[in-house]
Amino acid sequence: MLDDAGFGISQVHLAGNSRTPTESIMAALGFELGQPIFGADVHAARERLLRLAWVSDAEVRRRYPDDISVRIIEKLPYALWQAPDGKVWVVERNGGLITTDGVSSFPPPADSLGRGRRRGFRHCRSGRHPPRHRGAPEGL
Repeated sequence: MLDDAGFGISQVHLAGNSRTPTESIMAALGFELGQPIFGADVHAARERLLRLAWVSDAEVRRRYPDDISVRIIEKLPYALWQAPDGKVWVVERNGGLITTDGVSSFPPPADSLGRGRRRGFRHCRSGRHPPRHRGAPEGL
């Protein structure tokens, strides 16, 4: 009934995503066109977006009468790191692991990757290790 009154979701506006595919964002949002806008749980949708590898922050808003607005802030890649298991990760400046997907799209570092070491981190050169990222596999 609400969608008949013009309150069904007719559009989702995305901004800020360059590395996160639109399809992944739409799937994480979980909204369907025509769904009543009042029933769209924007808080739960934001939480699902924050689980995507490249998403650092997200804002999800209703724009009455029938639009959803999504603004994504993506993580910034800083370095590549080869884990002891041989996987190469894209990492943030703070040492947070982003993803192992699409690593080949990044240029290789000037110096070769060391196993178990992250290149380019100032605190690594002093012998300290970056904090363990919540998504890091065991042993990192």
